[in-house]
Amino acid sequence: MSGLERFTVIDLTDGDYGLACTEYLALAGMNVIRVDAPDSRIDESTYMTYNLSKKCVTLDLETPEGKVLFGRLLERADVLVENQPYGYMERIGFGYETVHAAHPSLIYATMKRYPEDSPWRDVPSTCTTISAMAGATYLVGYKGGIPLEPGPCLPDISTCVYTAAGITAALINRETTGEGRQIKVNQQDAIIAHERSAFGRLNLKNQNIRVGNSSQGLDYAVPIDLYPTRGGGADDYVVICCFGDEKYSDLMRVIGRPDLAEDPELIHYENRWKRLDFINKVISDWTKQFDKYELMELLLKKNRIFCSVVSGVEDLIRAEDFRANGFIQKIGEGDRGEIWMPTYPAIYSDLEIKARMPERGAAAEAEVFGAAE
Repeated sequence: MSGLERFTVIDLTDGDYGLACTEYLALAGMNVIRVDAPDSRIDESTYMTYNLSKKCVTLDLETPEGKVLFGRLLERADVLVENQPYGYMERIGFGYETVHAAHPSLIYATMKRYPEDSPWRDVPSTCTTISAMAGATYLVGYKGGIPLEPGPCLPDISTCVYTAAGITAALINRETTGEGRQIKVNQQDAIIAHERSAFGRLNLKNQNIRVGNSSQGLDYAVPIDLYPTRGGGADDYVVICCFGDEKYSDLMRVIGRPDLAEDPELIHYENRWKRLDFINKVISDWTKQFDKYELMELLLKKNRIFCSVVSGVEDLIRAEDFRANGFIQKIGEGDRGEIWMPTYPAIYSDLEIKARMPERGAAAEAEVFGAAE
């Protein structure tokens, strides 16, 4: 037991950018009750992915009966998490002011796409459009090339992490004050918060450019890039980073080119920028001889040169270290075989986090609503 099971969280969210927040709280040990609408459009894969360890019930909050049952849930809840469109919670009678007046110790967490005063607050949005609006898409891509979608659901997961952290802080504050509070997090701000280094480059160097796989503003990191490995497949790459002149020299010696380590025209990073294409070709010709994991062993472990394989999801599932520390867990069987999922990234010294499939159906509803009587 984590000690957090005494906290009950009501989850009234839709989509990845709400479900993950409450899943983190559930995996940490809180009692999370997921409230689905009768006409919920969440597909089965998403539902399973983001509702681990939750109890899931169905309520129609557009009906008097549904509102009564939801009100009973709030009576014993510590936290309400919602990401409904602006105005929805007020319309059904559960806006912050109303809920806070009835339950002053309840933490009311609100997640939205855009800030409340944004001109875009009520427009349809997706993870892709939020990334573009907040500047992340602009930063991804090669210098002189077009912007690229970042790939992972950065707005969704970032918003969930910040909200979960805010909920935790609010619960701690409540231990002293007895008062609940409202927490507001939006996806646009959550993404901008990741761009501190980009703000730094603009403020200090007046640089506002895409840099691809290069130094992200660290001028002395030359070379730093992706390099092909044996096999030549889409996943057969490593990242190699030389932070400083000494590491560049170490890399050249490891690949059997001490002449380039001692070349006076390449010893200093400022000169290496001018011959970067040549240096990268030398490195690429060498890395193609090796498996990507062999390179990581040779460069990172044996020579302390920054190097990492470019991992696909299948690589992560197969990785014994993730399985051993309990982060990636087998949670069941599906039509295509075993189902492995990442769980909660924080590792407790005295608690084993065990993810469970969502509890749904008559048994879950009897337990939840029976406790709410």
